[in-house]
Amino acid sequence: MSTLPIPMLEELKHILSGEIEDYRQLLFLTQHERAALQSGSLIELMATTQDKTHLLQQLTESSRSRQQIGTKLAETAKLPSEASLADLLPFCDETIGQTLNSLRQEFITLAQQLHSLNQENRLLLQTELARINATVNYLLPDISLSAGYSVQGAAAPSSPAPAAGNVLDCHI
Repeated sequence: MSTLPIPMLEELKHILSGEIEDYRQLLFLTQHERAALQSGSLIELMATTQDKTHLLQQLTESSRSRQQIGTKLAETAKLPSEASLADLLPFCDETIGQTLNSLRQEFITLAQQLHSLNQENRLLLQTELARINATVNYLLPDISLSAGYSVQGAAAPSSPAPAAGNVLDCHI
């Protein structure tokens, strides 16, 4: 029999299920982002980035809810407040425990896939920025600019750039 309250475990299950759906959507958007990077479509890339930003805000909210429920469950089980889902599973009813463990495994798999795809997209972006810098250096070798832009789009340090090719800071 469970030592943790079934209604709280059901709420946790509901939150995790929603997060998994959001992570599936995030994975889809990240794949779409990769296609936009490969095709060079800035319009698609911008739209995908906006969709990802909105989805990440949703995930932040659901993550807070999950952490709050997790903290309450950990206190009930007399575990440290930062106890993981794996730490809570032994205190769950067998059926709910199996469901939560399945959700946990799926969450881990999606997170690994997302991490891998994000790494690949980052490399594509770095390659594209290096290509842009090389093009700018070739086309405008004698121009010196006082401000540049980083990968994040923020102004670069105020020291003058030695050449126009340094307008984009490729260090990520």
